Order: sequence, then structure tokens, then C-alpha cells
Amino acid sequence: FLIRDQEITDLRLPLGFDAEKCEGIVCIELFHCAYSRMLCSLDLPVLYIDAAAGIDFTQFCADFLLMENSGSVYNLTDSFIRNGYRSLAFAGDIYNCQSFYERYCGFSKALQDADLTAATTLFQTKNAFLNSQNLCGLISALDPLPEIFICANDFIAIDLIRALKKCSYRIPDDVRICGFDDSKESKIVDPPLTTVRIPSSEMGIIAADLLLSRIHMRTMPYRTTYVRTDIVYRASALLTEE
Repeated sequence: FLIRDQEITDLRLPLGFDAEKCEGIVCIELFHCAYSRMLCSLDLPVLYIDAAAGIDFTQFCADFLLMENSGSVYNLTDSFIRNGYRSLAFAGDIYNCQSFYERYCGFSKALQDADLTAATTLFQTKNAFLNSQNLCGLISALDPLPEIFICANDFIAIDLIRALKKCSYRIPDDVRICGFDDSKESKIVDPPLTTVRIPSSEMGIIAADLLLSRIHMRTMPYRTTYVRTDIVYRASALLTEE
């Protein structure tokens, strides 16, 4: 079921949903805490894939499945720092969801451990990516441009690549770009995108196992599960270890 904005605002179940005919719920990209609490009150097994930013997992009678975010972005950021880069920035609304927030935390921790600060915070809000004109305006305001952008996901990275090209910047010659997800688009964008690979198919299997086990054993302790991710270096930000 697709939950509409008004249904979320009103805390109403989607039209046609019958809780009595449902054995369990999987929520994908549902980042509204009050609505999530309402679903947990239905006395049905609930599994959230990702969650609202800053959520306290212990306050929800539900299981959570996330990809490993913080450690992979820490390692990605640190790999560039160890290779001499000092001007890095994060791009994406850090409060969009728990995964974005954890990725930002990994980026920030890598900078902190290297005694560095972000080159700019202009790209860490929702408004930064409202449209290409706004994005180009932010890019034009930068002097100098960061050496590397670590983006919250591939689509943000691709939007940034397009805007940078519109502003006559070259990738990776003038600035390097990294994403997250290893989406299909990350492989065909020019240049191909350095990213973090999520094992999407395997996560689907894990999600099914989590929900089915909850259906069969309702008294099982609630679980928060992270699935390991892997860094993939491509032409948008190649790494040459010293």
C-alpha cells in the first residue's frame, strides 16, 4: 500500500487496508515517528526497513532492518583523508532518515579523528536539492570548491554531478563525488560513481526471515539488524593508495 501524505498527517491507515486480514507489515521509507507508533499499536508484527532520523528503537514494538551506514562512510571518508585530501563535504539532508543521519555521523567521525572540519555545510539540508537552479547557486557560492563530496545516496550524487557540470566543473579533475547504494544509475552516469554497495537482494531475504520469525514467535525480543555494505571505487573518485 502507498500511504498518502494526508493519511500520514491524519494517522489513518491506507484506503483498502484491512488489519484483520493481515499477518504482518513491512514498512519501506516510512520516516514519520507518530505514524510508525500508530502502526505498532495494531498488535501486528511490524518490520521497518530504515526509519526516521534519530529514532529510539527501544520505544517501538517492532523489528528494524538497516544497511551498515556509519562504518562504511567512515572508511570511505578516511581512505581519502589518508591519501592527502583535506577539503571534504557531505551532501544530503542529514535528517531525512536514520540511514542518512548515520552516514553523516560516519563522515563527521572520520573528519574529527583527523582533526578536520567539513569544507561546507551548505549541502546538508533538504532545501539544497529542491531544484537544479538552487543547487547551482550553492555551488557558485563556494570558493574554493571542496576536493570531495560524500553524498547521502547515489541520486543526490548524480544531481550534484549534473549541477557541477552545468557550472563548468569537471569530475573528477576539479572535484570528486561519492554516493551510496550502488544503484543501476551509479554505473551508467558519466563518470561512473564511487559508491557503497548495498546487498539489496539479500536484504529482501533477511527482511522476509525477520518478519516470518516474528509472526511465528511474537514473544521474541525485538531486533535491530544491520547488513554489511561494501565500498566500490569508480572513476568519479578513484583512490590511489600511497
